[in-house]
Amino acid sequence: TVRFKNDGIFSIRVISDSHPEHNDLVGFDSVGDIPQGSYFTFTFAAKGIFGYHNEKNVKEGGTIIVR
Repeated sequence: TVRFKNDGIFSIRVISDSHPEHNDLVGFDSVGDIPQGSYFTFTFAAKGIFGYHNEKNVKEGGTIIVR
């Protein structure tokens, strides 16, 4: 389980990067904005390496490794 916290001033929307090689991979999405000081939690069901970004600013992102 990963918990994302918005420490910024503006709202964010956390979504997984697209995986063209894995058409069956749905990914994750905060399904709406995360206001300042709020959280989005996601539990991964499988091992792997997952990229993510802020839909409102694609320069903000990272990688999660699930072992």
